[in-house]
Amino acid sequence: MRSHDMDEFIHECILTPSDDLSEAVSTCKPGTLIVLTPGTYHQTQTLLIEQSNVCFTTGGVIDGESPGSVKITGNSQELGHSPLLRISGRSVSFRNIDFVYENDDTANAEDKPTMDENIVSFIAVSESSDATFQKCEVDCPGVAAFDVSGTSKPQIIDCVIKRSIIGVVVKEDAAPVLDGCVLGDAATAVG
Repeated sequence: MRSHDMDEFIHECILTPSDDLSEAVSTCKPGTLIVLTPGTYHQTQTLLIEQSNVCFTTGGVIDGESPGSVKITGNSQELGHSPLLRISGRSVSFRNIDFVYENDDTANAEDKPTMDENIVSFIAVSESSDATFQKCEVDCPGVAAFDVSGTSKPQIIDCVIKRSIIGVVVKEDAAPVLDGCVLGDAATAVG
């Protein structure tokens, strides 16, 4: 299992919930540690992460805050059928962060994806990304938690995936690693 050594980061960016996460990501350099202070970071568009060697963590650099103190959210009305995160960069990691999909429960049942259709995914990992999610919680009712494609090899470690249609959708030559994860209320763990 690969894990970032905090000494490998040469840049640090500290953000608050009032900061624009998309702007910070688009301007960060490889080797950036992005520290998210406690609160909710609401995304109205897909957060694209194409840079390599970027780590998102909470609070302090090593210990961080307890899981749940930082949330990155998005909702079905603003994101539509796009994911909250689209990661193609290598060595991108997330630690102790909750991802929450605020699904529109008022939508008609026939408008929601089924297992036979293209399923909407909340977090997309593609190309040759080896993104790591460690001690994160993904709460995404009515959609797939992760969509991994290309030759990506994401590591999903000690995470909780809740209320998803499918925990992880695997396409092409992707090879995700799940270790110590809890899949709660998922219709299918891996599809």
